[in-house]
Amino acid sequence: MKYIYLTLISVLFFSCIGSSIEKRITIKDFSHSFIDSLKPNARMVKAGYIAHSVEIKGYTNDTIIVYFSMRKKYFEDNKKHPTYLSGEINERYFEEYSGKTQKYLQVEPYKATKGKLKIKYGLYK
Repeated sequence: MKYIYLTLISVLFFSCIGSSIEKRITIKDFSHSFIDSLKPNARMVKAGYIAHSVEIKGYTNDTIIVYFSMRKKYFEDNKKHPTYLSGEINERYFEEYSGKTQKYLQVEPYKATKGKLKIKYGLYK
């Protein structure tokens, strides 16, 4: 009986490995933009739909702009759908998508010169 439990626990443990990619950053310098991307691993692509989540907490003395995209070209050519944030910030953005492409995150200081932001972003199966 204990072998059945051990096998079940092992299967659950190994099924969770590689099922998420998460990054955390702290922004204190508002003299330049921050841009990063998350690329789904092979296991995520095979699984199909995955979740993309971004949590932003902290404060700024003025407005910042946040962009979310699946293409880097989006930031360079076609900055549509910006998200403007300022003051005390405690926001979470969540979406599901097919999981076959990279997800980009860009934070522009816009008018902000001071503040501190903690950002947690990731892809989850």
